[in-house]
Amino acid sequence: MKPPIIVIEGDDIAIYQSIEEVEQHIEPPDISAGVAYDSEGRLLKLVKQVKEESKSHGLLYTLLVRLTGPIYEVKVIEIETQPKHACELREQLVRALARMGISEEFLSKASLEELVIKASEYFLVR
Repeated sequence: MKPPIIVIEGDDIAIYQSIEEVEQHIEPPDISAGVAYDSEGRLLKLVKQVKEESKSHGLLYTLLVRLTGPIYEVKVIEIETQPKHACELREQLVRALARMGISEEFLSKASLEELVIKASEYFLVR
């Protein structure tokens, strides 16, 4: 998996510098609506899993879980070792950048790497 990680939901794009950022920023209810890729076009899966208890959470965490039920977190899983979705990612980035007013000439000639860099100027989550 090669960062940045690109998460696309409809016409919305969010680019995260790391897997950890994706896992920290995306809420479990939001994962079913989007698709995620690494910067080379590997398809990634965002999954909801029960957050493991740890000793550092202590009594308060245990009480919260008992009162509200399990607490979930988002994890990013690589589902392909080769980037088989590079064309799909490229199309999505071209559409998004065209909406931002980037020239058709640049978009038609740019490599996927160049598109990811350009898209990061607009859609990087900070």
